Amino acid sequence: MELKGKKILIVGFGRSGAAAARYCLGQGAKVTVTDTRTEESFDISALASMSESWQAHELALLRTFFGGNPAHLFEEADIIVPSPGVPLELEGIRRARAKKIPIVGEMELVLDKIKAPIIAITGTNGKSTVTTIIGEILKDAGKDVLVGGNLGTPLIELLEGEAGSERQEAGKTDFVVLEVSSYQLEISPNFHPQVALLLNITPDHLDRYNSMEDYIKAKALIDKNLTEKDVLIYNGSDELVAKIAAASKAKKLPFSLKDQRPFKDIDLNKAIIKGAHNKENLLAALFAVNALGIEPKVAQRVFEKFKGLPHRNQFVREIDGI
Repeated sequence: MELKGKKILIVGFGRSGAAAARYCLGQGAKVTVTDTRTEESFDISALASMSESWQAHELALLRTFFGGNPAHLFEEADIIVPSPGVPLELEGIRRARAKKIPIVGEMELVLDKIKAPIIAITGTNGKSTVTTIIGEILKDAGKDVLVGGNLGTPLIELLEGEAGSERQEAGKTDFVVLEVSSYQLEISPNFHPQVALLLNITPDHLDRYNSMEDYIKAKALIDKNLTEKDVLIYNGSDELVAKIAAASKAKKLPFSLKDQRPFKDIDLNKAIIKGAHNKENLLAALFAVNALGIEPKVAQRVFEKFKGLPHRNQFVREIDGI
């Protein structure tokens, strides 16, 4: 996306917002940051640290407004970049939409820089685990992989960090694996993964959405740009997910614990992470890497050593058969 000379409004100065601000400034944009928190409530040194690598005239283009989201800032902008957690019903965003000012997420800013195939994972539960497992399997198979998104590292940081940038430029990155939330999908209109995973849909974030139907529509956006050349891997046991998949143009690969015949030689019981929900997560990851040409035995090897993510349930020890 061309940003030079554009007036960019970053709404929300968390990690995603800070990454977007850094990137836009580096592209020669005139950047304004706004956040409802007061300046004293967080460390603004994230921007101050840029002075070593950026010219003074670039930093001079940055404006900050803390303690609120003044509506006039939205109407003055050429492009508005809300952080994923920012409600899209803000008065300023409504005014901007009325004026047809583009409202896009941090991911949208750099989609045109991605040269490698994208594997995108969404769903109410299990996104982070599946994203991490897919990344680990691909790495174990000798692939060069960038892993992040909603999982913790914004896409801009993945691509624009020194290692990511060099790997992209050299064409060394084989795959980009991203966890994407419903919030991110709503503000990434051109997001087009080559392999998309839709894990499950259960009531969540209903403080943000007007109805469950709106939440389902947001999750379904992962399928919006898929074509016949792409792959949609989905939970065949989830009625809401299956309904979305039925309308997809992509090649459809349903996974279900009720039918593991496609991978009869894989033993999910040997995995370190336990529980029916984690077996579903493992199966989803297995379908994904298989679609990318990775041998199932590589996945099995990772399953038997992957200990899970922090703050999830984990096996400790067995006592008297329990």
